[in-house]
Amino acid sequence: MEYTKEYWENRPDVYEMTYSSFYDEYMYLLPIMEKKEAQGHLDPHKNGYVAMSEQEEALHEKDWRAFSRLRGYSEYDIAEYGRWHKLT
Repeated sequence: MEYTKEYWENRPDVYEMTYSSFYDEYMYLLPIMEKKEAQGHLDPHKNGYVAMSEQEEALHEKDWRAFSRLRGYSEYDIAEYGRWHKLT
């Protein structure tokens, strides 16, 4: 099932979720995030890893969304990761 960008941006806050809902969403997103980090060459444990340059590190610290766009992620990917970030 493919969700929309708005779906990920409008999910309940973590503290409002039941444990079961939290667990289900976390487990749903876990393999997606692993795959996308590998596709973006961000996983140091996968072949093709590309270390961040100093400029990328600075941008990542300042605005991870802009960094993600620079690495080629879509707005949907960014919204999905934003949700993952809130869950973790």
